[in-house]
Amino acid sequence: MTIKRRLFISNVLMIAVPVFVSAAIGLICLQAVRFSIEHGIRPGLYTDEDFPETSKKLSLTIEHILREPQKGWQKKISIMNDIFQEDKISYRIFLQETIVSQEGILPAGYQKLLTAADLLGEEALVSDGISSLYTKKIINTNGSFRLEIYGIEGKTSYHALKTLIICCAAVLIITIILSVWGTNRFLISFVFRRIEEPLDILSKGVHDLRDGNLSYRILYVSNDEFAPVCAGFNDMAEHLKKSVESVKQHEADRTELIAGISHDLRTPITSILAYVEGLLDGIATTPDMQQKYLITIRQKAQELEYLISQLFLFSKMEFADFPVHTAVCNLAEEMHVIEQACRDEYDTDTCIITGQFDEVRVPVDRDLLMRICQNIIGNSVKYKKKPVVHVHISVTAEKENAMLVFTDDGPGVPSESLANLFTVFYRCDTARRNTADSSGLGLAIAAKAVQRMRGTIMAENNKSGGLSIIIRLPLTAVFSSPEKSV
Repeated sequence: MTIKRRLFISNVLMIAVPVFVSAAIGLICLQAVRFSIEHGIRPGLYTDEDFPETSKKLSLTIEHILREPQKGWQKKISIMNDIFQEDKISYRIFLQETIVSQEGILPAGYQKLLTAADLLGEEALVSDGISSLYTKKIINTNGSFRLEIYGIEGKTSYHALKTLIICCAAVLIITIILSVWGTNRFLISFVFRRIEEPLDILSKGVHDLRDGNLSYRILYVSNDEFAPVCAGFNDMAEHLKKSVESVKQHEADRTELIAGISHDLRTPITSILAYVEGLLDGIATTPDMQQKYLITIRQKAQELEYLISQLFLFSKMEFADFPVHTAVCNLAEEMHVIEQACRDEYDTDTCIITGQFDEVRVPVDRDLLMRICQNIIGNSVKYKKKPVVHVHISVTAEKENAMLVFTDDGPGVPSESLANLFTVFYRCDTARRNTADSSGLGLAIAAKAVQRMRGTIMAENNKSGGLSIIIRLPLTAVFSSPEKSV
């Protein structure tokens, strides 16, 4: 259940539960009042407070009734008798000297009250501290009536009912407060628990990542608002892990690069220093020997220059702003030109190059494509075991790529070395011999150039025992520089 739905349900329950509970308790209280009234707690009078006002109101009502014909007023007065209870309130109505209606029990000593009332005139209200009497003379067309209403001191009428009602009201208020408080506590747990648990999970994940556990992943199965957050956390952790591994790999590559540069520079420099010292020490005594020393020094210097230029090119290709000038061209035509240039560079006693090219148009950088081909073919020539190495180049079209394959009949590469073949300064020769023949940068530069053209490169041993370099270039690609079509 989503948090949004939980909040909606909590808002509804926050109103519905207190209302329902309050309504139920209210109905119970009403039933209690009704039961109490039906079983002994009826409206009555509290003499010293209620009697004067009540008796006057009753007299007005009775006076109005007595104006009607006798049969009519007797029926209405009988209906009123229910409010006159024994030992609480009573009355008598006289027509002349005859009692026409009476209800209740007269209090003891009522004669004294009558005597006192007669002295006060036609309307009087008297009390002896125990009982009270209200009298009034009523004259209408039906005759001359005398009304006597008696009340007993200390007998309650509304007091018990008021107490019951106040208690019910207090219970109702307390119930409302408790229901609101209880509902609030339950709903806080109902909603907050679904927020607290994922927050704890995320907090633990953050702490694990902080402590270096980059393999930690959150397993969150609920389908709520936290699901995409946890998925995003896992993506972030995966990206962070890859970034850290990449940094570590770059650091290892940098260490290897420094070691490789140190090794490959030390060898020719050592040779140059040795020959220079030979010249200075007079070892080369003849002009021919001196010339031989100088030629060797020049050769070693050229090796240094080539190594530095290769290293400089590789370093430039590491930067994102390395210029790539692409043009959509016919790859078969470009490879015919490159094939011929490579044939001119190597004589047939060293390398025989053949090609088979399908027509396919692909965006490439001509200079980078030329360097890729030269480095791959040059690598085959440098590591050949036979006098002549055969290199076959093919171009075929795949679904979304153009596939460029270089296949030679050289010694091949151990399977465990294939994955590192495009690493800087990597050589299958662990002793790092023959540095003059190889800079260790050729295939690394080729791989970086392919990457710059949004392609992929891989190596595998072919059936003849030689090495195959497979390059895939996308038929359509987006480059930083605008493409041209030729």
